[in-house]
Amino acid sequence: MPGSTRSRCRDMARDDTAVPAQPPPGSLGSIQMRRLATTALGPGPGPAPGPPDLAPAAATAWTVAAACLAVIGIVALRRDRRALGLFAALAVILLLLGWNGFVARDPWTGERGHSWSLFKAAQWAFPLLLLCQGGGLVWLRRRARGIEVLFALAALALAPAHAPWSRELGRGLRGLVDGERPLRALPRIVGRFRGLPAGQILLLGQPAAVSPFRAGYASLLAWPRPVAGDWESSASVAVDPATARALHDGLVARVGEAGVVPLLADAPPFDVESREDLGGGYARLTSLNRPRLVQIAAPRPEEPGRTKLLVLAPRDGPVEVVLDLDFPSTSEPARLVWQAVPTTLGGVAFRRAAREAPARVVDVRRGRATVLRFEAQRGLNTVALLSEERAAWRVTGLALRP
Repeated sequence: MPGSTRSRCRDMARDDTAVPAQPPPGSLGSIQMRRLATTALGPGPGPAPGPPDLAPAAATAWTVAAACLAVIGIVALRRDRRALGLFAALAVILLLLGWNGFVARDPWTGERGHSWSLFKAAQWAFPLLLLCQGGGLVWLRRRARGIEVLFALAALALAPAHAPWSRELGRGLRGLVDGERPLRALPRIVGRFRGLPAGQILLLGQPAAVSPFRAGYASLLAWPRPVAGDWESSASVAVDPATARALHDGLVARVGEAGVVPLLADAPPFDVESREDLGGGYARLTSLNRPRLVQIAAPRPEEPGRTKLLVLAPRDGPVEVVLDLDFPSTSEPARLVWQAVPTTLGGVAFRRAAREAPARVVDVRRGRATVLRFEAQRGLNTVALLSEERAAWRVTGLALRP
């Protein structure tokens, strides 16, 4: 094999389909948790995860002002019987903070103090503290006319910081549920998940190749039914790697049998026959009488560059991948380096198998289908492609033939 081809094979073996593993919430220290907790009162001091990007001095000033306003409201409402429900809810939040801060143990570190639950309790407290801040504003308005105008102008001044953050949240939601209006689509998607046949739900592919939170969100859509899958590099999913891998591989070997409900985590726009669309980028395979395309990763189908295809084969045997490639630039690759690896898209197993698998070269021409033939093993197989000239392409058509 030429030296240039060997280097391209090393490139293909690199696990760029999976996002970098996110640190578990339990890895946050006391300072980070303090910053996260103060976002319930205002922007929060310092570069905390989540709040808008403000200068530290301005963020601290806003946090102090918001906290003072909430305290004033609590004092002002302490004798108002209508506020009994508000104070009861705040007492529950305080109990949660006390329990999770000084009694409960963190499931990730084993130390005392459940950081993730502290974070969630701080978030749940926000609407209650907002009511207290409103009470404080009413109390101040009775003593200083026009102060509400000052607070309104100050809130407007925060709009440039909040607007980009809101847009980022919207883009993040589209990584969990595909579509232009994911919130409107959620009830329909949940209904289709609840209508799935009985059996163990198996999420095929690697959800983390789309978003580190897609695996956790798929579990929420399917609740209360358990979901098995390849959670490597996924955030908010704490499982034992060896146990999870054994469960996943065992269920993949049983796809097509009764009792296993195979879902696609990132349904590609090709090979849509015998597939039930669930919405949001999820789909159910209704038949496995031939090899099926499970996922296209690194990059997505509409983006140019290196490509990896995940193919599910019902049995050992030859498979043909027929590709239609479009080259947006004037140049096109003369040769395509590719290899077939009998494993999933990412992780240690993929990198080890990719280093050992032989690399092949195929000529590519504009306007002519590119055919890749390989011996598939029963289960999941990854086909990695890279042009020797590093030319960019888009996958515009794909078919699998046994």
